[in-house]
Amino acid sequence: MNPPGGSSPQKKKPKNYRYVVKGINDLVSEQEECETIDETIECIEEQAIISLFQVAILDRETDEVVELIKARDFLDRHK
Repeated sequence: MNPPGGSSPQKKKPKNYRYVVKGINDLVSEQEECETIDETIECIEEQAIISLFQVAILDRETDEVVELIKARDFLDRHK
C-alpha cells in the first residue's frame, strides 16, 4: 500500500562496509581487518591503549575509504 501522496516508500540498501583497525602512527604497526561492527569493537577493546588506534571504514565494492575515525570515537558511536 502506498502512503498518501502516491509514491511508494524507498527502501535504503544497507551499506556494505569492512573495517580496518590500525595504529595511528609508525610506532604501532598493527592492523586488523574486521567484517562487522561487533568484531571491530571486540578488536579495539583488545588493545592496551585505544588512543593509539583508528578505524578505516571502507566500501567493500570500491575499496574507497568512506571514513577514518579514532577508535574511541568509533566505540562511542556504536556502543
